[in-house]
Amino acid sequence: MYWQTPDAFVKLGTPDTRFDTWKTWQGGTPDLCVEIVSPSDKEKQTLDEKLERFHAMGVAEVVAFDPDGAPGRRLRAWDLVDGDLVERVVDAEATPCLTLGLWFVIAPVPTKDLDHALRLAEDARGHGIVLTPTERALAEKEAALAGEERERVEKERERAEKEAALAEIARLRVARGTRSKRPRKSR
Repeated sequence: MYWQTPDAFVKLGTPDTRFDTWKTWQGGTPDLCVEIVSPSDKEKQTLDEKLERFHAMGVAEVVAFDPDGAPGRRLRAWDLVDGDLVERVVDAEATPCLTLGLWFVIAPVPTKDLDHALRLAEDARGHGIVLTPTERALAEKEAALAGEERERVEKERERAEKEAALAEIARLRVARGTRSKRPRKSR
């Protein structure tokens, strides 16, 4: 019997550690399985066969994303209800992730090789996308550069203000010196 593992899974309440193979009899049943449908998967097992295996494991929530599927059919989700995996309604290519308290959404990806991907977000509209480690590092780098630019602009503003103040002092000194050289009228 060939056991297909999910492309990603979440097991709540476990330490964040590296492992080669997740053994349900040791670590417990995943709370969430995520399957990315691809042509090579279809040759090994159908999605229905995978769902049967996830159901046999007792997985509470399953999400499948087919990047090549038609819009409106790319995202599917199932919940364990009364011992059965029951497909839920997915609206506008978004569905809640009950396990994580977030939303699965199909969203654009800022890369050249993908135009959309399965993402986690804070709401069904895709606001508050959860960043990948690479995106987080890029955002931190951009924030640091923006901070450096703000600091540079502030220093330039301070320098310009100082130069303007010195120019005004020089102008006032010249003006004062010019007045003092005028002859005084006698009374």
